[in-house]
Amino acid sequence: MRSGAARAPARLSLQEREEISRGVQAGESMRAIARRLGRSASTVSRDVAATGAGGSTGRGVPKKALSAGRVAPSTASLRAPPLPWTPSM
Repeated sequence: MRSGAARAPARLSLQEREEISRGVQAGESMRAIARRLGRSASTVSRDVAATGAGGSTGRGVPKKALSAGRVAPSTASLRAPPLPWTPSM
């Protein structure tokens, strides 16, 4: 870290996520949005990747977290378990 440089908070606030969302929807570059927020372009880019278009999934919750538990089970898990094999078969 550079000496004397102030560090941004570790997590994006809800207001920052909303600002990122508005910037993405307006067609702004990640760098322009980051500059306006005083954040790194990689921080903005990671948020867009995690939330899908900058928080448009609602309240800054990552899409991955929203879809957790909503995935359809594989067909293999729907099949009945095999019956035990016996020599009399």
